[in-house]
Amino acid sequence: KKLDFIPKTGLLMTWGGIRGGISIALALSLEPIMERELFLTVTYVIVVFSIIIQGLS
Repeated sequence: KKLDFIPKTGLLMTWGGIRGGISIALALSLEPIMERELFLTVTYVIVVFSIIIQGLS
């Protein structure tokens, strides 16, 4: 049985969902020889930036 949600519920759930989990997991899976620290730092900055921007909207 399909649940009846109000319109745009899926969009709201996507917008407010956890951001960056996959990106951080991928950055953590890199080997140290692959510039892991650089990728990890950049990934964290982008994820935090997107959370702040979305939080303000």
